[in-house]
Amino acid sequence: MKASMAKTLFIIKTYKKTFLRYPSNVFFKLVELPFQMFIYIFLWHYIFGGNLNNFSYMICYYLMTGLLSLSYPFIHIAGNIEKDIFEGVIANHLVRPFNYIQPILGKFLAWISLYSIIFVPSLLFVIVYYSSTATQIICFIIQCIVGLFVEFMTWYTIGLLALYTSKIRGILRIVAAIRVILSGSLIPLAYMPHSIHLIADFLPFKYYIFSPVNTLLTTISIQSFLIELVCGMLWIIFFIIASSVMWKNAVSRLEANIS
Repeated sequence: MKASMAKTLFIIKTYKKTFLRYPSNVFFKLVELPFQMFIYIFLWHYIFGGNLNNFSYMICYYLMTGLLSLSYPFIHIAGNIEKDIFEGVIANHLVRPFNYIQPILGKFLAWISLYSIIFVPSLLFVIVYYSSTATQIICFIIQCIVGLFVEFMTWYTIGLLALYTSKIRGILRIVAAIRVILSGSLIPLAYMPHSIHLIADFLPFKYYIFSPVNTLLTTISIQSFLIELVCGMLWIIFFIIASSVMWKNAVSRLEANIS
């Protein structure tokens, strides 16, 4: 366990140095974010005919959902795994002194740590502008951490499907389309029909976008917070088990073919 942690930390430091060589990649997010946020706000302003009551909520909601959506190109995780498998690079990882997930996770954590340069000041703005309470802030941070790993493991597990199907581009497009709707990144789930909201409750997509942002901007009970937190952690456990089983079964067949 200690050796594995040391390897992961080494990978994180290596990727951080790589990302710091091109700092503009991080700050380009500052260009994309305002455009995305204001397009959504103008859309809602048009829908409500200028009678949008809680305009402050919409500003903060789309600022935070934009920050979370743009934080990391999660779909690229699955796409890169597909590429490794299709090009045969996956076989090289069988002889490396670390698990296949470690460099992917290390790259992800390195980027997230740098992204905090943008995320933290924006979060402070929302907290002051919307007057969020200390409880809301703490719950938001906890849900964000859980949600990050739900999102990461979702796309990692989907990427491993390429071990069995070779190509997963069609699957990625379908899942990405469903995620846009059921994560709350396009339309707040609170404004969606009850049936859609129920479907979102049984899928992992809302735990990275809607759940933490809704906690930061509205008052929810501790019971509701704990239920969503437990559900998010259960999704992480599910994806860890599923991805481990998929990897072991596929690697066993791969090793047999190589030998």
